[in-house]
Amino acid sequence: MKIFISIVIALFITNSASSQIQFGLFGGPQATSASYKIKDVKQKTDYKIGFQAGGMMKVPFEGNLYFAPAVFYSMKGYKAAFNRVSLPPDSFAVDNNTTFHNFELAALLQYDFGTKPGHFFLKAGPSLELQLLETRNLTAPIM
Repeated sequence: MKIFISIVIALFITNSASSQIQFGLFGGPQATSASYKIKDVKQKTDYKIGFQAGGMMKVPFEGNLYFAPAVFYSMKGYKAAFNRVSLPPDSFAVDNNTTFHNFELAALLQYDFGTKPGHFFLKAGPSLELQLLETRNLTAPIM
């Protein structure tokens, strides 16, 4: 909670400054997976296609260094096929298709390695991810 309040205060301070603040929107697909083990035996997993969308700011600090906070929604997940009994999620499940809906806050620093529109840059810093919802679809064999 302290991080969230600090980000909000920083946004208000930087928004009132007379520097050149840039705002942007981003979004796109992503592929995520997981490592799934049942009693130390690795299960077959597959990627799940999701997406992310959000907004960002770019506030000059010094030279080519910028404060670049972002806030966004992301949908992630994984698919797992079981070859053993798993409890949880269910002793009869043969696969698990799980989706996570997340809200993320990132307080990043960005360093630009050039000034032209297609320049290389590097972002690093802490982020806070809050899980909003988890959905799980289990498949059981027909008996």
